[in-house]
Amino acid sequence: MDSAIHLLYDLDADAFRAVLDQLVSLRGDAEVDVHEILGVNPVLAAEGEEGATLAALRELILDHVGPGQLGRFTFMLGNESFTWQFGGLDVDGATLTPVAIHGIEVDDENHGHEQFISANGRLMFVAPTTAKSRTLEALMGDNDCGPMPPFGCAAFALKHTDAEIEAGLAMALRIENPRLETAETVDCGSCHQAGPLRARAEALGKSSAGLPRFSSRWNLTLSNAAELTGAPNRVRAFGYFHAEPVLSQRERNRRGRRGHQRVMVNT
Repeated sequence: MDSAIHLLYDLDADAFRAVLDQLVSLRGDAEVDVHEILGVNPVLAAEGEEGATLAALRELILDHVGPGQLGRFTFMLGNESFTWQFGGLDVDGATLTPVAIHGIEVDDENHGHEQFISANGRLMFVAPTTAKSRTLEALMGDNDCGPMPPFGCAAFALKHTDAEIEAGLAMALRIENPRLETAETVDCGSCHQAGPLRARAEALGKSSAGLPRFSSRWNLTLSNAAELTGAPNRVRAFGYFHAEPVLSQRERNRRGRRGHQRVMVNT
């Protein structure tokens, strides 16, 4: 079961500034290196789960967030069939309102409020589709099992035209650019699939050279294990896959845009 919940809290400007100031204080005298690869905060990694820094971080968070500040939660619910359901709820006191997913027309009680990523071996699917996910389909893989495939065959290749693949790469790079797209302008499936699909296509020899992409003075290299970086069936964008920390390129770029180099992550 590969599932997760993200809780989004609303803080006023003064509270948010106080949190930022205290986070800087927690860093102490530790140097910030723009060439450092973003990953688990090295101080937390060195001190471990019983360390003073993590205790102070927990206290800082709990001092500022709770049910009164909870504005939204989003979820990813995986199952044994390698399908992940995405959705979210806006919170207003005791009232929960499903979040409309960008690009999906809301036409009844459920449609438009949930989306699915499915994996068949290395073939990927997103449903319901959106304009962005349909452009990414050129990178999702095409069946390559031949005219009489053996049962269960999921061999794949990228068989779309060069122009379609280039359009898919351009869309992935656009979605990864936090200056151009946000969680309010991209559907869940496209957001979570863009980076892994692009990385896999590039590993298969499809070049994205010359296409517009996000840049920053910070080191935007991913710290993921190599087998996770171009794996579209590892759908987490910010969290852990078992004991391995996983960041999407979009999430890395968001922190590069803000100048946040070290991320504090706890299991």
